[in-house]
Amino acid sequence: MNYEIYTKLSYGVYVITSTKDDNHYGCVANSAMQITDKPSTIAVSVNHNNATHQAISESGYFAINVLQESIDPQLIGTFGFKSCKEINKFESIS
Repeated sequence: MNYEIYTKLSYGVYVITSTKDDNHYGCVANSAMQITDKPSTIAVSVNHNNATHQAISESGYFAINVLQESIDPQLIGTFGFKSCKEINKFESIS
């Protein structure tokens, strides 16, 4: 974990990702915050009905991807308004 970024985590828009059974999952979130420094604990808000939530629950791991202000709105549309159950959101991500 990059601790410099960890201490600067603030309000923004994020893509929260996880993997389960070699499949990738991700969704848009606007809530991610540092809870404690030691042990390093971060909280994210993900809808319980979301496939990404299930992947996080079962794998125990997630990544927070901070989106910059100039992000292509299509990325937010893909990760925010479509389900991993229906499409491969990572198909066009290099």
